[in-house]
Amino acid sequence: MTHPPTHLFARALRTHGAVFAAYAAIAIAITWPLVLRLGTVVPHDAGDPVLNAWILGWNAHQVPMSRAWWNAPIFFPARGAMAFSEHLLGISVFATPIQWLGGSPLFAYNVIFLLSFPVSAFAAHLLVYSLTRRHDAAILAGLAFGFSPYRIVHTPHLQVLVAWWMPVALLALHTYARTRRIRWLVLFGAAWLLQALSNGYYMLFFSVLVGLWLLWFLPPWRQPRAFLATMAAWAVAAVPFVPLLMGYREIQRSFGMSRSVGEIEVFSADVTSVLNSSPLLAFWRFPPSLRRPEGEMFFGLTVVVCVTAGVAWAWARRAVPAEPDGSPSPRSGSSRWLRTGLWAAAAISALVAASLLAFGPWQVRVLGQSLSVARLHKPLSIVFLSLLGLILSSSLVRTSYARASVPGFYALGAAVMWLFCLGPTVRLLGTRIWYKAPYGRHPWGTRSRSSV
Repeated sequence: MTHPPTHLFARALRTHGAVFAAYAAIAIAITWPLVLRLGTVVPHDAGDPVLNAWILGWNAHQVPMSRAWWNAPIFFPARGAMAFSEHLLGISVFATPIQWLGGSPLFAYNVIFLLSFPVSAFAAHLLVYSLTRRHDAAILAGLAFGFSPYRIVHTPHLQVLVAWWMPVALLALHTYARTRRIRWLVLFGAAWLLQALSNGYYMLFFSVLVGLWLLWFLPPWRQPRAFLATMAAWAVAAVPFVPLLMGYREIQRSFGMSRSVGEIEVFSADVTSVLNSSPLLAFWRFPPSLRRPEGEMFFGLTVVVCVTAGVAWAWARRAVPAEPDGSPSPRSGSSRWLRTGLWAAAAISALVAASLLAFGPWQVRVLGQSLSVARLHKPLSIVFLSLLGLILSSSLVRTSYARASVPGFYALGAAVMWLFCLGPTVRLLGTRIWYKAPYGRHPWGTRSRSSV
């Protein structure tokens, strides 16, 4: 029996509406009694929430990027004071109408704060449902994205909580890759721009993920027209952002403002940050001595259990990669030699690191060259790079890339984005373990002697 389109649409609307209502109920419960006092209290503390509420109020009463807007009435007599913090223009798209209708800046702030949880969860739900056509998987994804412990850490940072445009942009990209309809590129561009206007950090971080997405699903050497069309849409979306960036650049340069590498390192995550959670959580504690400023990246035991169960289920049902005629794909001789070399490099470097831990720094001369081991992060770097090469050269990854696997992309994408969170100096429990991070500042090796 086939149902008419209107009946299917109504059923989908009821289902999605019920899901959003459930997310909203959870948001109200975990923030209770905020919903009863939207105009009189601020969540968490009176620091960043009050500042952001003031910025939203200023955006509602001045034309954005005008001279009067830049010269906000703070830090007198400094000019261009709006460039001293985030502008929140993407959030003001929703906060300004609330204020024009009579709400106070604090009321608008709290409404968007409260809605950021269910809307972010629902956006992730729609993304995963579009990829899997399963509401159970989508519900879990929504809960993980919209209510993760990481969001609790950033309760006072509204710009971090407003993250729903990222799954919307990814949904648009996936749908465009499947349908090739331009309207989805328009949605992608709008979503990327609004996310960038909401949070400058997400503008940088999410753009990296979008670039990886393009290389995985629409690589220019396979689908040049679709790749160029997506890049064009992205470039057009970035145009409104240019004058804003130029304003920040000009004003901050006039005051000599900059972020040092040392500051970046202080606020970068440690490898153990995945175990570090907010003290607001009731059932998970991390030693206070190991906490780092804004370094709580714990994603929650529920997420770990669900992901582990899903991977185990998928592994049990995996199929052996095959050639088009159905025969198993043989590994080439060059690939075997490459992987053997990588295994050897990882094993030797691990032994060198173990010797350093056991005996301390040492030095030997081989064929007139000095070979020394004095720092643990150098041999460990070779171990990590060798293991990375083994992962990327594995049949699983190569097959996933050839088939444009969605789970494969998001698994590797999550690993890459987590690696970038570790900053210019990768540390484990405060000890440096990687000689040169992806955007580290130190050159590899020295000229005076060979070193490991």
